[in-house]
Amino acid sequence: MALIPDDHELVELTRAEKVLALGLTIFLLLGGLWVMHQLYRVVPAPSYDGLYQELDRVRAGFSIQEQRLFDVERAAHELEIRAGQLRLEYEFRREEYRTVLDAGKDDPGRKVAYERALVDFEQAQARASTARAVVDEERQRVEELRAQLQAEETAVWEKFRQGQRRHDLLVFLLRLAYVGPVLALTVWAWHRLRMVRSQYLLIGTSLVGFGIIQAVFLVGSYAWTIFRHMAQLAVSIGGSIITVTGMVALKRYVFNPVRLRRARLRKGLCPRCGYHVRPDQAFCADCGERLAVPCRVCQGLRPSGLPICPHCGES
Repeated sequence: MALIPDDHELVELTRAEKVLALGLTIFLLLGGLWVMHQLYRVVPAPSYDGLYQELDRVRAGFSIQEQRLFDVERAAHELEIRAGQLRLEYEFRREEYRTVLDAGKDDPGRKVAYERALVDFEQAQARASTARAVVDEERQRVEELRAQLQAEETAVWEKFRQGQRRHDLLVFLLRLAYVGPVLALTVWAWHRLRMVRSQYLLIGTSLVGFGIIQAVFLVGSYAWTIFRHMAQLAVSIGGSIITVTGMVALKRYVFNPVRLRRARLRKGLCPRCGYHVRPDQAFCADCGERLAVPCRVCQGLRPSGLPICPHCGES
């Protein structure tokens, strides 16, 4: 005698099937994500090495010029300090010689010292002025090299970003070429299992869940990069698509008239208005809907809206 499982066993069996279906989806996702990661490595990523070779040369020249500017500034600073010292010496000799002249005397030694101090001060001042001019020239060269370096860095960075965008686009197209057929195949398999009312429809549901989640992951990975400059438009289009898809799904699978009538009949309700009826009623007491019609084969009464006669089994 075959053992017939009770309701508790049926619930546990259904729960176990759902857990196994979830596990199947997770394992498929692990494999799918591994494939997408490998596709990322197929396309060579842009390299910094080749892009920065010329930039390194400009940086080296800039560093040399900065060091030269530092040396020239230090030398100019030392000359200015020396010119300041000679200025003090010149002013002291000048006042010293003026004091002698104001006293009505003539001191050839102080005059010679004053004249020598004046010559030394003027020469030091000239050397300091020349050094300041050299510093200005070197500073101008440093600024030019800095501007060139910044332009080179901007160009290199823009070239690298272009290469990165090209790389990301190729990876996205490769992943799309993988995810799209997989999603289509899983949806087709689920639809076929559903059409033949297969007992393995739950496996098809796991497959289509894997395909959908993988597609959502792919779109989510690139959504911000692609739509960051038109986020409002993307939200509008995406929201409209989701809303229309939800309305179609509800209309087809939830509020479909045939499905609704059958669901109400299974619950002992009138298929038209949802009023509670008895199995032996021929008409609904609330809306007058005919609940039973004669079978064309055996002439027995069968529930209206159901495809199979419960008496003879004919459709």
